[in-house]
Amino acid sequence: MLSDAENEILHQNFIEKVKSMKLRYCEGSGIPADENWKAEKSLLILDISKKDAILLGKAYNQNAIVFGKLHKAPELVLCK
Repeated sequence: MLSDAENEILHQNFIEKVKSMKLRYCEGSGIPADENWKAEKSLLILDISKKDAILLGKAYNQNAIVFGKLHKAPELVLCK
């Protein structure tokens, strides 16, 4: 578990990386089903390949990402 401050720094670094890749994105929040957990900041990144999405997930120490394409169901993809 990371502190809120550490998470915020990592999130801002992630945004800067996505910007440097010239990808379009929208910020969002992952709302947990368990009310004892905090919402987690996230990005919806448009026009990214599955391979690049997984590489970003690995680079930012994510266990998994959600990947999707238009007219297809989203897919939970493990990064580890």
